[in-house]
Amino acid sequence: MKNQGYILVFTLLIIALSVFVGTYIASRASIFFPLSNTLVEREKAYQLAMSGVSFAMSQLSVAPKPKSEAEKKDQAAAKPNAQGTESVTLLQTLLPALNRFQTIRLTQKNDGVEGIISWAITSEEGKININGIFDFKKKKFVGQDAPTGDYSKLMQELFGSMGSNGPEMYQAFATFLKQQKGPINDVTQLFELKEFAQFKNKLFYQPPTNQPESDKKTTRPLYLTDIFTTFSAHPTGIYPWVFSDSVAGLLGLKRAQFGDIKQRKKDVSNWLKKFKFNSQWKTDWNPIMAPLYDREFSTLPKGIETLLQNGFGLKFFSVLSYGTVGRITQKILALLERIRVAENDGTVRYEIRIKKVYLL
Repeated sequence: MKNQGYILVFTLLIIALSVFVGTYIASRASIFFPLSNTLVEREKAYQLAMSGVSFAMSQLSVAPKPKSEAEKKDQAAAKPNAQGTESVTLLQTLLPALNRFQTIRLTQKNDGVEGIISWAITSEEGKININGIFDFKKKKFVGQDAPTGDYSKLMQELFGSMGSNGPEMYQAFATFLKQQKGPINDVTQLFELKEFAQFKNKLFYQPPTNQPESDKKTTRPLYLTDIFTTFSAHPTGIYPWVFSDSVAGLLGLKRAQFGDIKQRKKDVSNWLKKFKFNSQWKTDWNPIMAPLYDREFSTLPKGIETLLQNGFGLKFFSVLSYGTVGRITQKILALLERIRVAENDGTVRYEIRIKKVYLL
C-alpha cells in the first residue's frame, strides 16, 4: 500500500509538471508567433519602402535619346538647346506626379508578397534654401536693406502667410540664423525654436490621400521641410516649374490634389510647349505658369521676383516612400542627387545617388 501511494503522488507530480511545461510553452508561443509575424511584416514593409525609392530613382534618371550626330554634340557641349531638351524630357516625367503619391499594389500570386508601395517625389529646387538666402559672415539676409533683392522683406512677407504668429516666427528665424557660425546642416534644426511649435506634427511633407483639395472644408497644412531646404542647385532662387506643395500654399497657388495625375499627364504637353530654359518671370509667368497654378503674376506676394530663378536645372530631390504589408507601414524619406554624365560617344545619362535617408 505504501508503494502504491508513493506511485500515485509521483504520478500526480509528473502530470502537474507536464501541465506547467505545456502551459509555459503555449504562453511563450502565443507571444512569439505574433511577434515574429510582425517582425517579418516590418522587414518586408521596409524593403517595399526602399523599392519606392528605387522607382523614383528610375524616373529621375530619364534622358532624351539623341536622334542625330549634331544633337549628340549639342548634349556633350551642354548647349542651352540641348539642356532645354533634357529639361523638357525630365519635366514630362516629373510634373504629372510631382508632390503626389504614385502607388503600386502587389499580390502574393504575381509578386511574392501582398503589399502596397507609395512614393512621392518633390524637388529641392522648389523650396527655399536657408543657407542661400542668409549671409552667415555678415549675419544678415542676402540683399538686406538693398532697393531690390531683399530677402529679409520677402521672408517677412512669407512668414506672414504661415499663421497669426508669423512675425514672431520671422524674428525667431532671423535670430537663430544670426547665432549660427556657418550654414546649418538640416532644416529640422529650426524645430528647436518654440515659435515653430506649430510644425510639431508637420515636419515632413504628407501628400493628399483622399478627396481633392477643392472638396475640403479645411486648408491643408504647411510642412517645415517642404518649405525650406539646405540643398539646391541655385541656393538663392527656386524654380516655379517645381514648387513644393507647401511653397505653393505660401504663395496662394493651386496645390497638389488627390487623384489628378491622369489629368496632369494629359495637360503636361500643353504646359511644356512654352517652356524656356531662361525665363523672365515678370513677363513670362502669365503665359507659362498661370495655366499650371491658376494665378497671375500681379497677385503673387510682393518681391517674389527675388526668389524666382530665371534659368533651369534640377539636381536635388526628396522621395517620400511608404511600404505597407499587413498592418505594418514603413516610411522613408530619401534625399537624392541627380548627376549629369556625358559619355565619350556624345550621349548623356544621369546617375542618381542617395545622399541622406530618414526613417520616419
